[in-house]
Amino acid sequence: EPVTVGTHITRDVEYLDAEAALERFTFPDDLEVNVFASEDRFPEVVNPVALQVDGRGRVWVASWEDYPKWHPGRPVNDRIAILSDEDGDGVADKSTTFAHVSQLTGFEFWNGGVIVASAPDVFFLKDTDGDDVADVKIHLFGGLGADDTHHAANNLVFGPDGYIYYQRGIFILENVETPWRVSEESGSTGVYRFNPRTFDFSFVVENSPNPHGVSFDKWGNLFVTDGTSGKAFHVYHSTQPEEGEDSANFREGWKKRPLVPTTVRPVASSMVLSSPHFPESYQNNFLIFNTIGYQGIKRYQLSYHDNGTVDGVEAENFLFTGTDPTFKPNSEAKPREFPPDYPGDPNFRPSDGAVGMDGALYFADWHNAVITHSPYNLRDSSRDKQHGRIYRVTAKGRPLLKAPKIHGESIPHLLGLLRDPADAVRHQVRVELSSRPDDEVLAHAKTWAAQLDPAKAEDAVPLLEALWIHQRRGVSDNALLEKARAITTPEATAAVETVAWHWSDRNTHFRGNTTVEERGMQFRTFYEPYWTKLTGEKPPQPAASKKKALDLSAAEKAKLTIKCALLKYDIESFVVRAGQPVELTLDNTDVMPHNLLLVAPGTIEDVSTKAMQMGVEGWGKHYNPGISAVLHATKLVDASKQETLVFPAPEKAGDYPYLCTFPGHSYVMRGVMKVVAKDAAAPKDAPAPAAKGGE
Repeated sequence: EPVTVGTHITRDVEYLDAEAALERFTFPDDLEVNVFASEDRFPEVVNPVALQVDGRGRVWVASWEDYPKWHPGRPVNDRIAILSDEDGDGVADKSTTFAHVSQLTGFEFWNGGVIVASAPDVFFLKDTDGDDVADVKIHLFGGLGADDTHHAANNLVFGPDGYIYYQRGIFILENVETPWRVSEESGSTGVYRFNPRTFDFSFVVENSPNPHGVSFDKWGNLFVTDGTSGKAFHVYHSTQPEEGEDSANFREGWKKRPLVPTTVRPVASSMVLSSPHFPESYQNNFLIFNTIGYQGIKRYQLSYHDNGTVDGVEAENFLFTGTDPTFKPNSEAKPREFPPDYPGDPNFRPSDGAVGMDGALYFADWHNAVITHSPYNLRDSSRDKQHGRIYRVTAKGRPLLKAPKIHGESIPHLLGLLRDPADAVRHQVRVELSSRPDDEVLAHAKTWAAQLDPAKAEDAVPLLEALWIHQRRGVSDNALLEKARAITTPEATAAVETVAWHWSDRNTHFRGNTTVEERGMQFRTFYEPYWTKLTGEKPPQPAASKKKALDLSAAEKAKLTIKCALLKYDIESFVVRAGQPVELTLDNTDVMPHNLLLVAPGTIEDVSTKAMQMGVEGWGKHYNPGISAVLHATKLVDASKQETLVFPAPEKAGDYPYLCTFPGHSYVMRGVMKVVAKDAAAPKDAPAPAAKGGE
């Protein structure tokens, strides 16, 4: 048995029942609140840390009874419970334990089952016989930090792009294996994502020190919050420098900007309220679930701007305990004290929320006198393992929504539901589609998307959903992308271009402006074994669709800049005359190092192979094998850097290839310098000389 310890709590700890606690809530007059479930009838909801609502309208709760640590040798009490309202009166009637999972800190629906974070592991659980009890348990991956459970992976969300997003804090490390590269070893705190279809795993953006809260809006905007500071951010994908940003040091990728003013802390979760059941003033409100000081739910009204930015202002308080929203007891870092006449409930701890299929908001109350690790001992005697509540918020005088049929419905029916104005409905449709065969979904989606008109505002979201259907399955559709680019609703622009960027990152760009899409693992670089096994020349591109060679042979000096972006050179062919002075600048606008090696005719495959064979020594030698076939070469040029080569063109006419020999790049980053005789005429189809590629 563990050593018995005392408590840091100096006040008398009294637990109110759920109805009595509700009587101490303050919320706007146009809202109503009722107890959906509590520990007196459903002990399965003790310490609810995460909450979801499935496509059948059932509330799923992650109950963390063993918080903060499971005691080895004892039964695992942590669980996922399913609560169902059988008679439609807004109160749970039945509870089923779906699975016992130790130290579960977040879960999300996917592929007919549930993905669960149980550090250090992530599992996929599924019920296959219809009894609502998981009978399949698959280990997806391990390596999540488990040292500090209140910094562990939390708030799992199935993004519209098909990735599972989550956050984790600063006091743990990740060491996750993937099939695509070496282990993802990271001490970075912030947002991570993984693809349950491909096992791709990556860090998204920093958020410190103890982030909790992940949500998406209908336009695919990602919003996150930090628990410790209470700050909220809009995470976006940046492809060009913004006003005031240093363009010389700019890098494409995920970034974040402030979303709403910081008014409370610490935050357990956050979400976007999207439900036609609520009045218009509540639509697109950003909700923050706060657990100390202001113990309640804050709301902020979001505004969308034509440049793709999103921000918000504080709105009327959504719900809190007590009568004074500015009341702040002494710091949680000291024994908590409340005045004898405190009108609120000191144990009220809203931890998470979700919109149901009926349009109501369901939220969890952790309900505990102790809410953190410090200063309390892990075995502090005031840590409670007997209370937990789920509340339900509705709009007074407004009808609830008719729950759509999602589970088991036909694909055409599901696609039609992607017009639904409620984010929760469309989210559950994505979840349902994740369990259907790709070829069937894509075939129906093609027919459905053909009927959508980008000029109609009501078709903007459905067109985005059509793009995301393809993105989730790793299948590009450039015709659909161009159609989506014609959407006139400005909020959709960033979402469309983010899809375009990710599709280009999956080599769906056209090499040399041809009309032939290349496939393969082009962008799995450096550690990707695929390229070490690929041999032989790539199929030639159709000459008719090739970009014409840049002819510089008539100039006194052949001066040009070749840019690197998206794993390709923007100039893949240029013409010089024999012996002509050449000044070639390599401008790396990509996010990874590149080089340029100019090699003798017919030697490109040999140079490529020998560069790859350099192994760990390659980095120090800039992946230049140093053989005679290499005529001129830059060093490895870092992102946003340049290097210039100055040399005379060879005296012998011919095609002199150039390539990037950074591992994995040599099969896609290629070009040719065409050397013509000194007295040769310029090619008839050659364009006028240009100083820089693309200008």
